Amino acid sequence: MYIVKNRSIYDIVETILEVSQAPVIKSAIQRSTGLNWKYLNEHVVILVEKGLLDEVTFENKLYYVTSEKGQDFLELKKEMKNYIEIEIENSKKFMAR
Repeated sequence: MYIVKNRSIYDIVETILEVSQAPVIKSAIQRSTGLNWKYLNEHVVILVEKGLLDEVTFENKLYYVTSEKGQDFLELKKEMKNYIEIEIENSKKFMAR
């Protein structure tokens, strides 16, 4: 299941990169992201151009897999989420005083 509304570009990129941890075809990425074909293609092209996603051909099929740079992006996004969650908790504690 996926949530389409109110996602940032970073959330969409994160979903694409997470789904592509192992080689997948584009339709599998589409099912996981809920993006229409036009927007999916735009995102995939950009991610390949920026080096976050690699294209791999196997038995005449094109697959996508998260690159090392894409893995780095996922790790940084995870760290940012954790940092923000800690700051929100700290703010709640401060406001509760």
